[in-house]
Amino acid sequence: MTEANAALDEIGSTMREALLNWPAQIAGLKRHAMVDTDGRGLTLNNHPAGIQDRDGAPPLIRASRRRWPLVKLAFMDSGYAGECVATATAIRVEIVRKPKDQVGFAVHARRWVVERFFA
Repeated sequence: MTEANAALDEIGSTMREALLNWPAQIAGLKRHAMVDTDGRGLTLNNHPAGIQDRDGAPPLIRASRRRWPLVKLAFMDSGYAGECVATATAIRVEIVRKPKDQVGFAVHARRWVVERFFA
């Protein structure tokens, strides 16, 4: 057992869960992540939760260009649909939409890459 695990065992399960999930516990903050196709983080951006996704994405995409200039295509969910996202940089934006006949929950491969990153 590592020292970190031993320390977490002493804290207790409730506190341990709060420490391990601390990003999800921050109220009033929305996180945007740009990840590669395997789910590795490339660029992260935080902003107040009151800002809509389509308005919060352009700063993330612009920031990614400095470090990752060769990225040509970005897959995004329908919350990012809009002209301000599509025209933010030279990155082509492809919106991943659910099938029209879908009822209930279904996994969409391109959208779940980011979910795995946050998990």
